[in-house]
Amino acid sequence: MTTHLTLRQLQAFLAVARLGSLAPAAEEQGLSRAALSQSLQELERQLGATLFDRSGYRLRLNACGETLLPLADELLTRALQIEQQFARADALPTRLRLGASDTIGNYLLPRLVAELMTRFPDVHVEAEIHNSQTLCAQLQRYELDLALIEGEVLDQGLTATPWQEDELWVVAPRDWTWPQGEDAGWAALGKQRWIIREPGSSSRVQFEQLVLPLLGETPATLTFNTSEAIVHAVGAGLGCALVSALAVRERVDDGELLRLSLPPRLSRPLTVVRLASRYLAPRAAEVLAWLSGKA
Repeated sequence: MTTHLTLRQLQAFLAVARLGSLAPAAEEQGLSRAALSQSLQELERQLGATLFDRSGYRLRLNACGETLLPLADELLTRALQIEQQFARADALPTRLRLGASDTIGNYLLPRLVAELMTRFPDVHVEAEIHNSQTLCAQLQRYELDLALIEGEVLDQGLTATPWQEDELWVVAPRDWTWPQGEDAGWAALGKQRWIIREPGSSSRVQFEQLVLPLLGETPATLTFNTSEAIVHAVGAGLGCALVSALAVRERVDDGELLRLSLPPRLSRPLTVVRLASRYLAPRAAEVLAWLSGKA
């Protein structure tokens, strides 16, 4: 069987699918815009299908393009494996693009990457930190291989593997006291200001799902986009917060913050997430198995 498709055509297709227009994709591929456009047109001609919906300079995958995307990505990944399998001993290591949400990224990721690099010395790790919504979108766009995310993942196109359990604490300023005449409980906390994460963060979802029903009313809120900023905001006396014990344990032990211990015990799962339809290279699959074994 003879095929006229080329890896360069598929590389051009993936670049445009990821970046959404010809100019940045051409720059990434080291081609002129005209050459990249010709490569895409030839690919569409050979397949007998249009792969993108075009609106001005923007190109968006249509149904045919979405069908080709995981197949093209797998083919190029396997082609890279072949090159690495037969490369010289000084060839570049396997690349693992790893994302992490805020708390994991700040408090668990550095040590985890150190362990990973010791166990898999041939793997070159590229790590970045974003909120959960951004990480899921990056997985969908093939910009990440794996993501470490706090909380549940509801997108059916993603596969989540349990990793760890993260205990959640309610904390207040160190000089905080229960309001006069109020019983120590969730109802009293409903009258306080709460410091919360931005929409799209799993910490925001956990506040809305775990804490709001207990408060009995919607409290005043103040929003920050990092856990560290929330911890400092609580320390500055701006309100209460629901945060990971990882982020505040030392500050509570040192007396900088006050932990409010109320039933029930609150926690969230930490998961390793990947795109279900995407082919996972063997080395990345080994890393996933290793992470799963650390649950």
